[in-house]
Amino acid sequence: ERVRLSFPAGLTLPDPQKILSAVSEGNKTRIIDLYEGDAVNENALKDLVRACVERNLAKARPARGK
Repeated sequence: ERVRLSFPAGLTLPDPQKILSAVSEGNKTRIIDLYEGDAVNENALKDLVRACVERNLAKARPARGK
């Protein structure tokens, strides 16, 4: 059994702890496969999810000035 976490545009995310383990879908989506009993670097995973949220919020903000 496994849980697969997929991060679209994952190549643009910071991954200093190197927890993103694979690339799929035309080298754009990065993934993490977690198997039962695997140790999880919780801090690195939290940082990665926060970076995803920040990127998504930045993309959703309307452009100013026009």
